[in-house]
Amino acid sequence: MCGGALLVWALWGAAVAAGVGIVLDGMDWMLTNANGTIAVPGSVPGNVYTDLRRAGVIGDPLWRFNERALSWIPNEPHWTYSKTFVTAPEESGAGLLIIEGLDTIADVFVNGDLVGQADNMFRTWTFPVDNLRPSSSNTIGVRIYSPVASARQRAQAYPYPLPSSDVVGHSFPHRNMVRKAQFDFGWDWGPAFASSGIAGPIRIVTGYTPVLQRCEFVQHHFHNGSVRVDVVFRIHPSGPVADVIASASFGDQTKSVSSIISEGHTAVSISFDITDPRLWWPNGFGESPYLYEASCSIGYEQTITRKVGLRRIEVVRDEIDGEEGNTFSFRINGVGTFIKGANVIPLSPFASSVTDEDIRTLLENAAAANMNMVRVWGGGIYQPDIFYETADRLGLMIWQEIMFACATYPRDDAFLDNVRLEVMEQVGRLRSYASVVVIGGNNENEIALSWFNETRENPRLYVADYAKLYVDVIRDAVRRSAPELAFIVSSPSNGLMSESPYVLRWGNPSDGRWGDVHFYDYASDVADPATYPDARFVSEFGYQSLPSIVTWRTVAEEADLSWGSPLLEYRQRHPDGYLQLWQQIELQFGVPRPASFPTMVFLTQAVQSVCYRTAIEKWRRARASAARTMGILYWQLNSIWPAPTWSSLEAGGQHRWKMLHYSIRDAFAPLMISLVDTGAAGVEAHLVSDLPRDVDVVVCIQLWSWSGVKLEERCFNALVRASTSRIVFADDVSAWTNAPASRADYFVRATFVSSLPVSPLSGSSELALVKYKRIRLRDPGARVDSIVQSAPNRLTLRVAVQNVAVMLFFETDLQGTFSSNALFALPGTLLLSFTARVDAVSVADLRRSLRITSLYDAVAATRLVDTM
Repeated sequence: MCGGALLVWALWGAAVAAGVGIVLDGMDWMLTNANGTIAVPGSVPGNVYTDLRRAGVIGDPLWRFNERALSWIPNEPHWTYSKTFVTAPEESGAGLLIIEGLDTIADVFVNGDLVGQADNMFRTWTFPVDNLRPSSSNTIGVRIYSPVASARQRAQAYPYPLPSSDVVGHSFPHRNMVRKAQFDFGWDWGPAFASSGIAGPIRIVTGYTPVLQRCEFVQHHFHNGSVRVDVVFRIHPSGPVADVIASASFGDQTKSVSSIISEGHTAVSISFDITDPRLWWPNGFGESPYLYEASCSIGYEQTITRKVGLRRIEVVRDEIDGEEGNTFSFRINGVGTFIKGANVIPLSPFASSVTDEDIRTLLENAAAANMNMVRVWGGGIYQPDIFYETADRLGLMIWQEIMFACATYPRDDAFLDNVRLEVMEQVGRLRSYASVVVIGGNNENEIALSWFNETRENPRLYVADYAKLYVDVIRDAVRRSAPELAFIVSSPSNGLMSESPYVLRWGNPSDGRWGDVHFYDYASDVADPATYPDARFVSEFGYQSLPSIVTWRTVAEEADLSWGSPLLEYRQRHPDGYLQLWQQIELQFGVPRPASFPTMVFLTQAVQSVCYRTAIEKWRRARASAARTMGILYWQLNSIWPAPTWSSLEAGGQHRWKMLHYSIRDAFAPLMISLVDTGAAGVEAHLVSDLPRDVDVVVCIQLWSWSGVKLEERCFNALVRASTSRIVFADDVSAWTNAPASRADYFVRATFVSSLPVSPLSGSSELALVKYKRIRLRDPGARVDSIVQSAPNRLTLRVAVQNVAVMLFFETDLQGTFSSNALFALPGTLLLSFTARVDAVSVADLRRSLRITSLYDAVAATRLVDTM
């Protein structure tokens, strides 16, 4: 698919000590436009949009139509960040200027002299300076040129067209010509700001002080279970030669070595042997991921501390006897692992406005929904260190893509050299994280060769471009930087025909027999499992929905919150997006048009949940079928602004859970029961386990009337083997004694309870045998009987339900999550809790803002409008 400290792009290493150099970060910069008519205080790290807003020049860029109103900003010829700084006597003369996160095409001046030029926001730029004034004022200026104009000029100068996927009317063209986050030019789920700024720190190292750029912790696993960890120091000598004493620690071991660093020799290595290591395991393996304390230092107040997990990762692509195709799966520490997760896009259009807490919250929400992997999508950014540190802590594996997406790209020497340095820096930075398990070369660029007229008419030219960039340059750079990491050229892809020689398996990248697939179908029935194809691994699929009214109100006026309003139409970037939603809503629920905006929001989230739940359950069941499915990464985890998107979490730092995220948590449960309508009156029940051990369970299959009466029940014992799926029930339920004559008059319910002595597992699944639009739902009459304070930030609710409730959804304006939600509830009493993301919440707070909606409420409200 094409509260904490402000985030700083720590590209060199985690938790680097302040130590060496003149730090130039701060709020004391000036930002000016090309003709000098705008001059306002600037900040580094910072961004043109956020600085202009802070100065009162513009309003909130995300408010209503401001994206369009502010399009003059990226079209300014250039913006300049400048400041004055004073050097001490010992800091005069020569030095090394180091800039991270420079976005993007820029000239850099010190005391009026041009000292360097940059053209890649994903690289750290180092420029020698030799004109620092002792004990006096010095100036630095960073002139950042219009990315829109620069992209256009480069496209015009290139000898042939390089097509890319664009959002017609809502994006800037030629994004593929500059090494800048591709989403920033506009996507079908986000705005086009094409921002400029300095997202990372700036400092000047004076004299010939060596600079510790980063330390790489490289692990080698042996057959006897032992591990060797090589700590590789990457050092910039800052002069002809430097003598350093490198020290490293790992666990309870510490070592030091003396070395001479020069221009041609910038690496030092120290090794540690761990004979009986504690291994890092992904989320869901029963224990917290273990992380060793580690550090490295070269003196000069330069120390990097971090936590390192030891794990062995394999991407398994075995041939299948008697069949055409191969497997595609991940093996962690020798254990085959079913991947459950989502795709991550940037958290904000403005990277410097994202906080560490925003990132922690995002990934904690992923782990809370039983995920074990996220894919960092190739049209965004390489995330900062706090992202990967948090993933290590939570046991979330990362499929990390190189930043290319949905386009063709240049092949000239300057571009390729630029990319090579980018990849070597970024992959070198990321290789130390236990969570990073695979590097992907791009998103959808192989399949994109079939999208454009130019690539179809001249395939040899563009295939040559593709192979040169992704195989000869990017693959080679990954192998040089982190040979231990698996590399996948593209997603989706059929993988390789041969490893040596390295030959891609050309053909239809959506062929599910060979590799991963991306699947989008907006016309077929989302509730029919047959809609979703057999595949070894699904790395993208999804359907849109609208965010909650609470989130909409952060960017909209009340008049905007109505079906067909100009703002809602403006924010829909997916062609025919609303038409597809309402066709599906009418197919499932019989609702031709919404009664109100809240109803509209509810129904889009309901149909999205039906889509993902149906697909995920099918693919999880398929791990034991001929499809051999071993992974699902849905599109998409997060949203970048309030709008119709495919996300399960809403935009904003707290990442409010949509109905979908609650459904995902249930669909990704480690032990799940899934019901399938096999036609006529046949029903199957599948038990799916991702547990690393066998489990005995008691299964009950029940028939219920929609009026809330249990008609019949049959229970039995079943053994669920570790990491497998099996059918535990198959029968013609219409032949049961008390089954009604009409399939519209009853539903099937399956439950299980495990016999684990500690923390027994349980779950349920319900199956309607006809579309909900054919079912006469009753008012569930859900009411809150009591709310009790169970902890300062936790409240327990007792809810009475009178009739069967479908998609019973609890919402509040408060930031937090419910222990259960989007429920299929039987008559009786529900107990659930609400946990706030603040230190304290009161009963009155929740009572004031609690809203309860069910499918009955949405459908009944709409039908009432239709009869008026």
